[in-house]
Amino acid sequence: MSGGYRFIKTQQGALKSVPDKNDAEGFSHVADCLQYVSLIVHGGMVSWITTRLNPPAKRVQPRISALGWT
Repeated sequence: MSGGYRFIKTQQGALKSVPDKNDAEGFSHVADCLQYVSLIVHGGMVSWITTRLNPPAKRVQPRISALGWT
């Protein structure tokens, strides 16, 4: 991240509890993306997402013609 994701200092010299989200370089967007990915992986949602993206194939019932029932 090269030190781009940072917290702003107040006038008293303490760091704010919220990071700077309006940086021109976009470091906060990359850091937020990494946080979301780690939450998904750590939360065990990878298998749920893959089943939602690739649902199991539905079985197709064979068509039976009425002509066979004479």
